[in-house]
Amino acid sequence: MPKRQHKKTVTVVNRKGGVGKSFIADEIAWALERDGVACAFWDFDGQGGTGHETSDAEEREAAEVYVVDTPGAITRQMRDLLKQTDVAVVPVTPVGSDVTATEYTMDVVESACPKAAKIVVVNAWTRFRTARAFEERADAWRSRGWEVRYVPHAEAVRRARDAGRSVCDVDRRCKAARAVSELCERVEGLVSVCD
Repeated sequence: MPKRQHKKTVTVVNRKGGVGKSFIADEIAWALERDGVACAFWDFDGQGGTGHETSDAEEREAAEVYVVDTPGAITRQMRDLLKQTDVAVVPVTPVGSDVTATEYTMDVVESACPKAAKIVVVNAWTRFRTARAFEERADAWRSRGWEVRYVPHAEAVRRARDAGRSVCDVDRRCKAARAVSELCERVEGLVSVCD
């Protein structure tokens, strides 16, 4: 019997809801699809916020990469999933109240998948909404070994969500689309080097 190839897994996770998990998971999946990478999408969130549906068995079997959108909770199932994760992406909004849930999620990720690449994505970033204290948190996350990326607030993100499309397809020149594109290129690069 031939040895099964390991499916690379990108898990988008935060126990806090409303931080953009579905948005980021969709964008990663769309970027992989645009680049011709066979991917399967898993929607464990169940709130209907994603443009993708959970892939069928045939797509899952053909996939090189799994993209997983998680609910706003850390369950036993999520911990088990994280053990198989190659790239963990933790979205957060630049609001002080999101920090506690985000740092708890980061602790769980570090424990469950210590070898995974780890990225925090600050969604809806604006200089006006972000306090100096939040930026100090981002510095602390970097010192823990997390890469920190920023996706600026943009109307194009809302238009893309309403259209069920990637922000890169709606307005590829806006700052948010460029930031999303760079994030997705980074994630794709990380999955390609995973053992």
